[in-house]
This record gives sequence, C-alpha cells and structure tokens, in this order.
Amino acid sequence: HMGWLVADYPEIMKEAKENREVLEQILSEWPELEAFLDGRIRSLEFTRWRQPASADNSADLLVTRYSFKDAQQIVASITTLLQSFVPEECVEMKSLLMSIDTRRTGRVPLAKFYTLGESRFAESVPYLRELGALDETSAWHGQQLLMANYLQAASNCKVSTSHYHICCPSDCDVVRREIEAVVTSPLAPAVSLLNVVGNMTVFDDLEDAPVKITNTLVKQLHDIAGSHGGLVPVHGRLFAQWLHYVFPHECPFPHKPGTTKMTGPSEFKADIFVSEADLIGYRASLQKAVEATPEEMDELDWMSQWSHDEELLAEHAHVMFDVSGEEGLPLKIASVLCFLVMLGVGAWAGRSRKAGSGGSCFDSKSHMV
Repeated sequence: HMGWLVADYPEIMKEAKENREVLEQILSEWPELEAFLDGRIRSLEFTRWRQPASADNSADLLVTRYSFKDAQQIVASITTLLQSFVPEECVEMKSLLMSIDTRRTGRVPLAKFYTLGESRFAESVPYLRELGALDETSAWHGQQLLMANYLQAASNCKVSTSHYHICCPSDCDVVRREIEAVVTSPLAPAVSLLNVVGNMTVFDDLEDAPVKITNTLVKQLHDIAGSHGGLVPVHGRLFAQWLHYVFPHECPFPHKPGTTKMTGPSEFKADIFVSEADLIGYRASLQKAVEATPEEMDELDWMSQWSHDEELLAEHAHVMFDVSGEEGLPLKIASVLCFLVMLGVGAWAGRSRKAGSGGSCFDSKSHMV
C-alpha cells in the first residue's frame, strides 16, 4: 500500500523504502497508517482465534503465520477502509482554497492559487485543464481554478492508479441525497426544487448560512424545465450544472463527456508542475489584478462557463424524448400521416362508432382534446 500512496514518484518510493524518515516526511500521517495496518492484521488474528479449531487451522492457532488467503483478506480490508484517512486532508485543502475565494464563487484566479506556496497547489495549467479543474471562459477574470473539481481531481487522490482511486469525498453527494429524499422522482417541477434547495444551508465561514439563489439561477432552472416538458431531470447534466452554481464549493462543474480525464500524475505526458518562470508571471499579474465585489458579479457574468448541452441517464431519457430535432422526424411524419388518415375516414369513423370500432391511429381507449 505504500507503493500505492507514492506510486507516481518512483524515486521517492525507492528512497522511502530505504529510509523510514523519508517516508514520514512525505506521508505525515504514516504513523496513523501504520497503526491502521497493524490493526487489520490483529483483526484477522482475532477472527481466527474465534473460529472452531479444525485439522486445517489448528496448527495456525499455535504459530503466527499467514496463508495467501489471509493476505488477500487483509489487503481487501485495507483497500475498503483506507478511504477513512482521506477526509481530514481534504477538509484542510478546502479551507485553504476557500480562504482565497473572496467572491464566494468556487473559483479562484490561478495567480492566487499559486500563491498558496505549497507543493500540492502547484499543478501546471495543461494538467489542470485535462483534469477539468480549470475555467478559461471569463474575459474579466482570466484562468480560474474550479475548487470542487480540483479537490476531486486525480492529482489529489491519496491513491491513483489505472483501476483504483481513493480521492476526496464529494460534498455534493450530501446535497443530492437531501434533494432526492424530498423529491423522490427522477423528474421534478422547478418550483419544487427551488423550495427544497432554498430551505437548505451551506457550511461557510465556520457557520451555517442560507443558500442564496439569485434571480438568474431561478430563471435558469425554469429554462431547464421548459426545455424538458415542464420538469427538471434531477440526474441530468443541466441540473448538475445548476447545483454547481448554487453550491460552488460543494458541487463540481459537470464538463461534457470526453472533455476531461481522471489522469494520475504518472500518466500525464507533459509536466505536471508549473514552471518557475510561469510562477513569476502569475505573481506579477496578481499585483495588477482588480478584484470584483460580490455585488458586481451579475454584471461581470460570473456564469460564463454555463453550457446548454444536456446529458440524461438512460433509465429516464426516454421520458424526455425530444421531437424538436432530427431524431424526432420519424415521429412527426407518423403523426402527420395518422392525422391525414383520420381526416379521410372521418365520416366512416363517425358511423362506425355505433359498431364500437375506433377511427384513431392510437389506442382505442385514448381520447384527443
């Protein structure tokens, strides 16, 4: 597991294996991790002692030795429970980022991000862009770090391999669970969602604060509902995007599929750290920058990253079938043909009602108003 934790830095891993002090320097929580690993071994031993003695395990009870199966069980339990060591570090990172987010938008200029002066806040622009932690759509603010996206990026994962990640938990899951507990449906009216979200609180500045839903966000949610037959798909990309702007510190911005990657540091093909020359340039630009006050945010269009592209889960996408585009052309043609047939046989249909037959292309139990 130590290999997992520093797998992206093979030179450091080699040195750490030879020198325990190096290991404790790069993993400040190593003593707690070591105690955790010992605890998993002791848990297995306790489980074995509680099992009835048999011909297969009687010898193992007298001698401390472990089979390959035992090793599998220990590794499996470590893999499942290692996540418990991540939240504390994530909370610390979030607090540092929030301390420089004076506009409370979940976005901080890269120049301010790089002034934190810590090695973990030093990813290069190309790497941040691939991770989806960068907003480059604002002409006023320039390149900005997306805080929620950054916290869940692969560069901050405690473990990041091609098949396994242990990363910061998503605070947005708490928000979604509260919404889903009230709505209990994949589709909901905008008014209902506004009532639910409007009664929620956010943990900001060491105290609970009411959620602020601007007039712009109210309009955006109604627009989402309007484009989906009057109901908002709560598991769609547009609602996730709306939640991001309501809870910018908790909910990540939902990029369109295929535009970002969960690329670990060792998998990225270019420099993962910002160069010293770029740092100097960003620090110089920070001195010239003019911060906008929260009251000016509407004028500066802080939602410049908003996109109208929707993505729906397959389980309810059929409910929102859109007949306005080319995909709906066959249905349109069928409807027109059906209407013409109904006109042509209208008189016949009227006479045949007495006989119990229907003159509609649709189910005989349906009615049109």
